[in-house]
Amino acid sequence: MLIYSPETKGKFFRKAANLTTRSSTGVALAMATNIATNDKLPYINSLPGFQTWGMAICMGAIAVADKVDGTFARTAHRFGNLISRKHKNMDPFHDKVRHHAITLASSFALAQSNVYLGAAMATVDGITLVRDVKKTIERKNAPEAIDTQATKFTKIKTGELGVADIVTVAPLSAHPVGAAASLALHTVGACMSWMSSGVAENQPQLPISEAA
Repeated sequence: MLIYSPETKGKFFRKAANLTTRSSTGVALAMATNIATNDKLPYINSLPGFQTWGMAICMGAIAVADKVDGTFARTAHRFGNLISRKHKNMDPFHDKVRHHAITLASSFALAQSNVYLGAAMATVDGITLVRDVKKTIERKNAPEAIDTQATKFTKIKTGELGVADIVTVAPLSAHPVGAAASLALHTVGACMSWMSSGVAENQPQLPISEAA
């Protein structure tokens, strides 16, 4: 029976965390490409093909993977592979890339059947994107003494935007009510994003083991 050292286990779980994060982003970018090009996958509605239950399930799986990579990261820390500032900033950066890729691609596809809803969603996402670019730069340049750990509110915001993404790619959004619900969820997420801007920097430095 092989006995691995704590150092080896720490490296393993760190690689697993990074692989999970990057793989999730790769899947989201592939989905976004499919959505933007209207490259039809099997689906159950008659509109230009970007709403599928398969994509909705994939978005749900990406949300689960986001929790899994955090578990891997904390496990790596317990085995001595400490969570650095780079690791703490990587996860929210990938969250943002996935969200904006899906939303902007969906806005383009939605505009093919309803230009006003498509433009509205793109505008709302643009507002969120401005905030996210600002936050990413702040996180990257923040001194070590300033905490960049997400607060409970920002985690709720990320979850809310995840739900918005699931609704956006689901067949329900083919109906005008579903499309309006998707836009409403993105609007709420944009408001929450700006409300949370600057909150994390005001928090006391958290123990590094609590970050993921």
